[in-house]
Amino acid sequence: MKCILAKHSGFCHGVKYTVSSIESLLRHGKEDVYCIGLPVHNRQVTEQLINNGLQVVNEVNEIEKGTLVIRAHGLPPQLIDRAKKQKLKIVNTTCGFVVNAQNIAQLLYKDGYTVIIVGEREHPEVKTIYGVTDEHGIICSSVEESVGISCSGKVGIVSQTTFSENQYQQIVTSFLHKDIPELRIFDTICDSIEKRSIAAQEVALQVDIMLIVGGKMSSNTKRLFEACKAVNVQSHHIETKDEVVETWFKQAHTVGITAGASTPQGVIDDIRAFVEKL
Repeated sequence: MKCILAKHSGFCHGVKYTVSSIESLLRHGKEDVYCIGLPVHNRQVTEQLINNGLQVVNEVNEIEKGTLVIRAHGLPPQLIDRAKKQKLKIVNTTCGFVVNAQNIAQLLYKDGYTVIIVGEREHPEVKTIYGVTDEHGIICSSVEESVGISCSGKVGIVSQTTFSENQYQQIVTSFLHKDIPELRIFDTICDSIEKRSIAAQEVALQVDIMLIVGGKMSSNTKRLFEACKAVNVQSHHIETKDEVVETWFKQAHTVGITAGASTPQGVIDDIRAFVEKL
């Protein structure tokens, strides 16, 4: 079976920095290492880090002492302040794109704007952006939700960095139709996400089967799957080679593979080797 691997697959810079920072601390650090929430949205990577000693907790008060790693998605400032008060050592690996979205949202809020945060309501990154508005921002996940949002005065819009570009544009357009005296719109979507999507669709158009590899909780992997499915109905979102169904390939001659930003290279290589032998 012929395989074509899309460009820009696998670890992005932000995830790579978070994972390598945690690995280094676990190897060389003298204190316990903690992370509030999953370090990345990939089961295999998370399990490996936990097996090597990382402790994943839900709240700061679960940590008595040690090192707290702030993951690529970031943490709300309220949690970081609590960690500082507890005298925890903090290693901040928040992705630069997330920091940019946070900074813009915070400046808008301080300048008296109603801040609209476009993204998935329960996504950890959205919660961090919401936190910098002192939890006064308005989270909007869909065009349907945006229709019901009433705004007056100054309004600023930012997006979750891994949100769909197309959906963001649709939501922004709905706000353009509202009677808002001052509206500021910021493109805070990570440019590597868009590059991945374009590269994945280019491959999906060339092949019989498209495999999208990544965690089922990963927002950017879900977006990749949606983008590929739009141009190739034989697109499948899988985490590991164990989820590959051989009957998918009965009439196939070519297979495309892409992967989310938190998918390790080893998993991609395993799936590619497995499919090539079919």
